[in-house]
Amino acid sequence: MGLRDSLIKATPSAVDEFTAAPIDSLEEYPIANYAFTIKIGDSPVALFQKVSGMTVQRSIDELTEGGFNEYTFEFPREFGYNHIIFESGLSSSDFFYKWMMYGKEQGFAMGKGFVLEQKFPDKPADTPKSWTFDGAFPVRWTISDLDITNSNTIVIETLELSFNFFQLD
Repeated sequence: MGLRDSLIKATPSAVDEFTAAPIDSLEEYPIANYAFTIKIGDSPVALFQKVSGMTVQRSIDELTEGGFNEYTFEFPREFGYNHIIFESGLSSSDFFYKWMMYGKEQGFAMGKGFVLEQKFPDKPADTPKSWTFDGAFPVRWTISDLDITNSNTIVIETLELSFNFFQLD
């Protein structure tokens, strides 16, 4: 019995069986004309039109068995998350700028948990999806160029957050 055989036998079977729920209605996909709300506590603090960077990736360890060239074994490790980026038209709220600057003199950042909710603008009570983020803190706050020569341009506020993890609610 070679290394490959012993590894296959040592691999535990799945504890929880994963089954995908069937699509009940084509009206569920895709959800068009939406916005995203950030809630800290029970209060919505911002509305965004674009969210990017929501990525979960599992690290792996690779193992190559000498003399066995068909494939390399891969073993699961911990999960990692990218920074998440929110974009919106600049508003009168200064919450995110203050959050970014909080602790600047003392050399720390304030972590907060928040809920990201997907909303229909015409049905604000509906929340098709929501995600809970743990220990988020801002790593970058920017606004687009301020240019008086082009009055048709919308000023965009961008907020980039680091966080411990997120989960789909």
